[in-house]
Amino acid sequence: MRKLLLTTAALSALSVPAFAADLGGAPESGSPLYSAAPMVSGDISAALGGSWFSGEGFSESAGAFDTSARFALPLTSGISFEGELLDGGLFNDGSSFNTFLGLAHLYGQTQSYALGVFGGAGSLPGAGMWQAGIEGQAYLGNLTAEGTLGYTSIHEGDLTAWNARFGGKYYFTPNDKLSLFGNYFNADSDFGGGDLWGIDGGYEHRFGASPWSGFVKAAWYSEDGVDLTSALVGVRVSLDAPGSTLQSHDRAVPWQSQLGIFSGGVGGPVVMEP
Repeated sequence: MRKLLLTTAALSALSVPAFAADLGGAPESGSPLYSAAPMVSGDISAALGGSWFSGEGFSESAGAFDTSARFALPLTSGISFEGELLDGGLFNDGSSFNTFLGLAHLYGQTQSYALGVFGGAGSLPGAGMWQAGIEGQAYLGNLTAEGTLGYTSIHEGDLTAWNARFGGKYYFTPNDKLSLFGNYFNADSDFGGGDLWGIDGGYEHRFGASPWSGFVKAAWYSEDGVDLTSALVGVRVSLDAPGSTLQSHDRAVPWQSQLGIFSGGVGGPVVMEP
């Protein structure tokens, strides 16, 4: 597999107001949902698939995996904290390429929109990285429009990258979500730089009243004559209140970051040595 010189600027997606809004307010003291302490929600996911690289004179493939763990904690009225741990990688012919990222989000939510800031650090093979940015969403019925502006620094070749991600998620039932996003990256490093464009999307279904959901996601990216196409299939288990749906869970745990090519291309930049 050709050497991957640059990789990863994890992006975040933000969903809607707090879980209590879906229940019509905080539960009463006698309710089985009542808790004197703030309710913490979260999820754990794992996905497996493949990535295909192509350009002038070459075509290669690799297996890909992606795992994540998230939790959200209300701090004060309208202000919450979310933490994420992300791990993913590629594998081919007995070798592997792995990255890890931890992110923290501080954000405010209302019934109409959410705005937040994020920051975190992680590791690539032989290199460390950090990133920070701003993110937000507007809630338009079953449609959630969202955007992220971020900055990433990878400490190998002094890589820096500005990135923008815009798109949305549509819930055509409370347990069925379709997402579509456009991505742009502008990278600069000792290896060179350039623009990367991409599209990614996915579908997720939660199985009724159970905490389990299944999802598929795919992406295409292009930079300087090199294309990356990726697809993964995965499962998620949600840790939330009884009666929750996929949509209400996304509102309770709003930020859902991804690890570039490791998760099917929901991030970047990716630069390959021909």
